[in-house]
Amino acid sequence: MANPTPYTADPTFIKEYNSMVPTDYEGRVTGVWDVIMQHYFPKSEGYVHRFQDYNAGGFVDRFTYQ
Repeated sequence: MANPTPYTADPTFIKEYNSMVPTDYEGRVTGVWDVIMQHYFPKSEGYVHRFQDYNAGGFVDRFTYQ
């Protein structure tokens, strides 16, 4: 079962969120999304999160499957 605690209470989320700066935010936003996705769709339940994945419709920024 996914973590019932809000992702905003996750120390990893807080650290990544607070590390964002205007000159280097894109990678940090990706990190924040990764923390959120792993929080609700954990690998312990068989979820995989792919970045820049290719499927029948072309490339997607993020693809999650189980």
